[in-house]
Amino acid sequence: MYISIRLDLKHSREDSRYEDMNSFFSLIHKSISQNTLATNPIIQLQVRNGDELFGVYDNAKEATIVISAILNASKKMNIPIYLGIGMGSLNQTHNRNAHEINGESIWMATTALNDAKEFATSSQLITCVFKSNKDNLYDSVINLLFEYLIEILEKRNEQQQEAVMLLDAYPDTSYSELYEKLTSHGTTTTDSEKKRIYFTRYLSRSRYDKYNKILETISDTMNRGLS
Repeated sequence: MYISIRLDLKHSREDSRYEDMNSFFSLIHKSISQNTLATNPIIQLQVRNGDELFGVYDNAKEATIVISAILNASKKMNIPIYLGIGMGSLNQTHNRNAHEINGESIWMATTALNDAKEFATSSQLITCVFKSNKDNLYDSVINLLFEYLIEILEKRNEQQQEAVMLLDAYPDTSYSELYEKLTSHGTTTTDSEKKRIYFTRYLSRSRYDKYNKILETISDTMNRGLS
């Protein structure tokens, strides 16, 4: 059992947003701590056909870390996306070519992406759909968790979102140092303790802990489906 990710930028064909995709992919890559990507995925997330992101994983935790980075980058750059996530088997696990790999996991992700495009509304920044070869209740639970996750993310302001992404990228750095990396501040200070307090406040108001708990639940639920 494998988890596949397919992503399209909204309106990408009519706007020819290849440059947006490259900037978007670069931010996703930068916002993930490389210490959290210890496994060797079937296909690491990559740009495919110029206007699509594609990846295949056999590890639920790593897949959800990448998915979260995608969601965070979409919010940070204000780039609307369709996201399809599929879970199922692969025809050939040794095939690491993104243009040739095939199987149930890919088909599920494609169906999920098509559903995201069909059910999206103009007001949504992120439209995400999950599909698997499991029963409908399994899919419904995961989709509900993603809906809650995205709702939390879309309510964040600029400072809150940037603080979250900095902490994800540099988990071993102190809060006062991360505060200094912020490109925009709601409040400025030169005092180290106040920097720590302000950064903590950004995280708290972003509902960082709640977001990560939901993400962990999604990962655990997917992991049961992979076994």
